Amino acid sequence: MVVRYFANHGILFKTPVLRSVACNIPIQSEVRFDYCREGYQPTRTDYAHYEARRDVFLRTPRGRAAISTGGIIWRLSHNIVDIGDVLAGPTEQATIWTRTAVSDDEAYVDDALNEYELDLIVGNYKVSIGMFSLDHLSWWPRHWNWKDTSLDMHIWMQNAEDWFQHCLEKIREGTAPLRTSCQWKSSMLLLKKATQLMRNLESLSQNVFPAASA
Repeated sequence: MVVRYFANHGILFKTPVLRSVACNIPIQSEVRFDYCREGYQPTRTDYAHYEARRDVFLRTPRGRAAISTGGIIWRLSHNIVDIGDVLAGPTEQATIWTRTAVSDDEAYVDDALNEYELDLIVGNYKVSIGMFSLDHLSWWPRHWNWKDTSLDMHIWMQNAEDWFQHCLEKIREGTAPLRTSCQWKSSMLLLKKATQLMRNLESLSQNVFPAASA
């Protein structure tokens, strides 16, 4: 089954169904940003609290949307969300995905996460910088930081899993700091450059030692 394969491999997918617009009144999410003070130093206990809050959310019908998002959101969700819920199709909380050209009374709907929900899953906090500025700190790269990195191959690959396990180990050791969006972007950019360097070295070795690489 295609949806099962996508759901098991971190591939973004959509499963829109046609519903009456009048019946489609999605429940408003009550998820909101967490806040922390500038200079905040997280602990392993803080991470455990984040995991508990995240997992409670993922066990609601909204968890299905996390699986269908793919990428880092999928990885943080797939051990929690029941695959049966994913295969059951859009929930009653599905939002309008696209209108039909035939009728204004019907629309295709599917489950999707809002900004607050995406940030809850990666453990994002808002932090006050000075009097009038806010920044974001998170345990994991935000959804938009993850996209278009060297690890975002539109399927969860082994190198992404290796990176994930390395980060998780550092978090559980208490040595991984919360990072801003800019810090995550820089970190992922360095990773992309390292990945490209390894590819270049591999290509060079194949050219220099063709018999050995055959």
